[in-house]
Amino acid sequence: MTRWVLCLAVAMAAVGCNEKETQDAQSQPDPVEEIDLVEMGLSLHSAYGCVRCHSLDGTQVAGPSYLGIHGQPVALLDGTTVIRDEAYLRRSIVSAKSQVVQGYIASMGSYPHIPDIELDALVALIVSLGNNETSPIESTQ
Repeated sequence: MTRWVLCLAVAMAAVGCNEKETQDAQSQPDPVEEIDLVEMGLSLHSAYGCVRCHSLDGTQVAGPSYLGIHGQPVALLDGTTVIRDEAYLRRSIVSAKSQVVQGYIASMGSYPHIPDIELDALVALIVSLGNNETSPIESTQ
C-alpha cells in the first residue's frame, strides 16, 4: 500500500512539473495550421504533374478540370453517379482507376503512398475552386 501511495505521489509530482511544459506546448501554434493548404496544393499540382491533365481554369485537357467540380454530381464509367465531395476527391487521387469519370479513360496513376498533408493540400486546392470562375493562379496575377 505504501509503495502504491509513493508511486502515486511521484506520478502527481511529475504531472505538476510538466504542467508548465504542457501549457507552453499548448500555447505554441500547430505547425500544420500555419501551412496554407491551397498554396501547397498549387505547388503539388505542378510537382506531381497533375497540371498536365487537370486544368484549374475550366480548360479541358486529358482529365477533368478542377474548376467548379467540388460538391457537384458526376457520372462514372461504371454507370453510377457520385458527388465530388472530399471523400470522392481523396479516393480519386489515392486510387484513380476506381472512379473514372464518363468521357475519360483510366489513364491517371494512383498515389496510395501520398502523405496525408499533401493529400489534404490537393483536396483543399480543388475545394477552393468550388464554383469559382477564375483559378487561384489567375486571381494572383
